[in-house]
Parts: sequence; structure tokens; C-alpha cells
Amino acid sequence: MGEGVSEATRGALGEFWRAVLGYPGPRVVFGGDALVGYPGQAGRPGPTLVVDSRPVHLAAVFSRVPAIQSDLDAGSLRLASPRTECDLIEEVKSLVAYDQGASPHVALAPGLPPEQARTYREWGEAVRRFVELSRDLTVLNLEMYARFKLVADRIAAVGDDPFRILDVGGREWFFSAFLPRHRVTVADLDTTGLDGRALPFPPRSFDIVTCHHVLEHVPASDRPALLAELVRVARRRVYLTGPFCESRFAAEIDRFLSHLAPDNPYLREHLQMGLPSLVEVEAWLRARGLSHTVEPITRCNTWLLALVLSAMQPVRPDACREVNRYYNSRFQELDRGEPAYQSLVEIRVN
Repeated sequence: MGEGVSEATRGALGEFWRAVLGYPGPRVVFGGDALVGYPGQAGRPGPTLVVDSRPVHLAAVFSRVPAIQSDLDAGSLRLASPRTECDLIEEVKSLVAYDQGASPHVALAPGLPPEQARTYREWGEAVRRFVELSRDLTVLNLEMYARFKLVADRIAAVGDDPFRILDVGGREWFFSAFLPRHRVTVADLDTTGLDGRALPFPPRSFDIVTCHHVLEHVPASDRPALLAELVRVARRRVYLTGPFCESRFAAEIDRFLSHLAPDNPYLREHLQMGLPSLVEVEAWLRARGLSHTVEPITRCNTWLLALVLSAMQPVRPDACREVNRYYNSRFQELDRGEPAYQSLVEIRVN
């Protein structure tokens, strides 16, 4: 234990770690200062992940408690400084794999500043939601499940090795739950601050690049730049999903739903930006010698009903989950046909 720690702090940390390490499964501790009182795992089952969003601070605490090095070497203790909630989930994946989806015990270090404690509580809730979704992916809204499941299947067909994957425009970590063996980096302006039109990565930095429903949310003039960045940083495949204007009903459905939900920002962007053209995307790829395939994901009639079901989620969440679970388990693969609202473009970079 570091110098300058009061007896009261020693006692509080002792009680804290007894409670944390008494849990028989994996554990997530938020707040690196708790390491000052870390007593060691002493053969207890399950790994412990200590999270602190301040890497410099975490390193400083670590330097004061050299005794934890043996547990780090053994893998029973892990340290992480995620910048975002998405980064945190990637660190938690290994804990979920440890005990086949067991819920990790989540604890906040004593004495955290209020704002930091609030952030960590939100991150702890994200960990719980990720673990719950990982247990049964079919509870996800059926239109999201359709594209995530198909792309995850296509990635599995590329090879068995763990891949470095970049998800452009991912916003949250839902897609990552479909890829438990792979590390996913999210590039999104709103959540991680990374712009898909100007990615801060060297060429061929990622084995796989995915981009779900993003083209229709950027101006038509920016779409070639986005495509160029996706291809530039990919080493093997790019998977692009979304609606295209060639669909007979896609724009019609967008207009209809916009009357029902005029304040929906995503629908507004569909109408303002206009749906991208699949013909233009394919011409862009052919001009650069990139082979590709296109396949439908979700028929237009199912897409419409899926979004209506989403609107019911706040009112009847349990019923919606059961409908999603039943549909995704029984009928989802049967719905990959025309006329499609969303389609998948698989681009072979290598």
C-alpha cells in the first residue's frame, strides 16, 4: 500500500476489496485509486479488470504499487484506460468469455469525485447491457439484427483468425456483441469523435471495415470520400449496408414514416441527403478495380413493421423483446430478398 494513505482510507479500501474479491466470477472495478489498497488475488477464481479513463493517472498509481505486477503477469488482474464506452466494451469482452457470459461484478472505487462516479455508473450500466445482449442476440430489434448477423456471418467466412475490425458510424457497441473473438474499433463523430471521411489510421490498418447505414446520412458530395477512406484502411474486406434509391419502396417508406415521426433526426437526414445510388457505388468500385457482391438483407414490408415495433419499445418492452426473439430465431433468414429496404455490399480489397 502506498505511502501517505490514512488509516481510514486503508480500512475503507480493505473492506472494498474484500467485497469485490469475494465475488466468485469476473469483476470490473472503476477507479484506479482503488489499486492503492489492492491485496492481491491469492488464488481467487475469476479475473479483475480495473478501469480508469485517465491513463497517466492509472500509470502513476501502478508505479506506487509494484506488488500487483505478479497478478498482471498471471492475467488475474488487468488494467485499462478506455476513452469511450465503446472502448470499454472491448476490454470487457474477455471477461464475458471467461465464464461464458457470466455477469461481472461491477464496483466503483470509494471516494470518487461526483462527475467521475456518474460517468463510471453509466459505463457500469453499459457493461450490464452488453452482457445481457451477449447472452441472447436475438432480442435486438429485428432490422438491426438482420444486418449485424449477416455481416458477422460473412466475416466468419473470411477466416478463423481474430481480426482487427473498424466499424465506421457505429455509434454504439451493439455490432461488437456479434463479434466476441474480434476487437472492434468504433469511428463515429458523435460517440468517439472520429470522422469516417478522414480516418486517422494508416492504410490497411484493419483486416475488416464495416459501415452500417451511414451513406444516407452524409451529403452526396461527401460519399466518394467516405468510400475511399473505407477502402484505404481495409486490408481484406469492406462491408457496406444501407438503403439505396434503386429500391422501389425505400424512399416511399421514409416519407411515410417521416409523417408519423416528424422529429426523428435520422429520417430527416434520409430525406435531406437523399438515399445513395447503388448504381453509382458499383461504378465507383469498378473504376478502381474492386470486385464486390450485392445481396438484399431485409424486405421493405418487414422493415416498415420493424420500425413500427421499435416505436412500441418504450411502451411494451417485454413484448417487443419476445417478438424480436421469435422473429430473429425463426424467420430472419427467410426475409433476405427483394424488394429490399437494406442491402449488403461486400467489397474485396485484396
